Amino acid sequence: MAGPIAILALLLLALLHPESVRSAPQRPVEYVESTLVAHDTISYVGEIENTRFGAHQAEAVILRVEHLAPDATRRTYLAPDAFAGRIMLTNGPMTAILDPARRVMILGEHFDPSRSITHRRLHLIIHGYRASFGATGQIAGRPVQEVVFANRRTNERALTMWIDTATHLLLAQETYGEHGALREEMRFRNIRYVTSLPVGLFILRTPRGYRTILRSPLMPPREGSLRDLTSLNFTPHMPHRLPDGFVLIGAARERLDSTMALHLFYADGIRSLSLFESEGYTLPAAHGERIHDTTFSTRSARIQAVTVDANGTHLLSWHSEHMTFTLVSDLNLETLTAIATSIEEHP
Repeated sequence: MAGPIAILALLLLALLHPESVRSAPQRPVEYVESTLVAHDTISYVGEIENTRFGAHQAEAVILRVEHLAPDATRRTYLAPDAFAGRIMLTNGPMTAILDPARRVMILGEHFDPSRSITHRRLHLIIHGYRASFGATGQIAGRPVQEVVFANRRTNERALTMWIDTATHLLLAQETYGEHGALREEMRFRNIRYVTSLPVGLFILRTPRGYRTILRSPLMPPREGSLRDLTSLNFTPHMPHRLPDGFVLIGAARERLDSTMALHLFYADGIRSLSLFESEGYTLPAAHGERIHDTTFSTRSARIQAVTVDANGTHLLSWHSEHMTFTLVSDLNLETLTAIATSIEEHP
């Protein structure tokens, strides 16, 4: 039996080097599940590069990330210039986004305060895709184990994760679109594990002259309670045709430009789909992207709509009677049109 000195030595080792006393998961799924535990127990400082690949170009952002376990994270945008100075802060159940370009502070409860949505997305990945170990290697000077998720039906690679073999922190991730094309990449450029960070890093005050916007959290829906959850005056219209594996995992009231909308969030764990519903007619803001007119047909009508392709993220919006519907997803426009048709044909 270990004596008091040996136990104290182990505790000090865990505090100074949290990665050194963790047991290695034995299966690919266990490796992925361990990333949630790592996020809640490991503090770190690092730089992350996120790159999104569209049909004709790639867009990258670089962020400095400071995370104090279990639930305080500050993300500061370093590049490109259009985002420089933007700060995203989560501290317990609260979230704040400081946007100097728009001179606004967005405040609200955490996007997923209970982390039930995060756990459900992980559950969908594990059960909707086949996991296997890939190669070992290094990311940002750290040893990593590759875990690959493939579509169970087509066997195409859908997601690759590189997980620190010592701390189990997710250090890199790639998601893939149709025919295995690389769609998005997240990668730590550097990382340093720490035991503490200044508390002041996780306090953000609204600068003078900035407008404050309050945002509702995205909450797991309960059967029959969407109207109560969102306090809107209309009955939600649900899609009756979704791609395999997609389920409703969250809902919220959200301001879409100048209009309050119902936001329904669907996912299969890897891919996602947002459906915004609002009263009246509101053309979505394209934020510099070109808007294209289009139409789609139902059994009884031909619907006028608009589309936007923002570097791989597709938007389809249309007006029906007194309502405006907007779909936003990395799914292709053909799939979004089929979903829109199912909403119109089964109000």
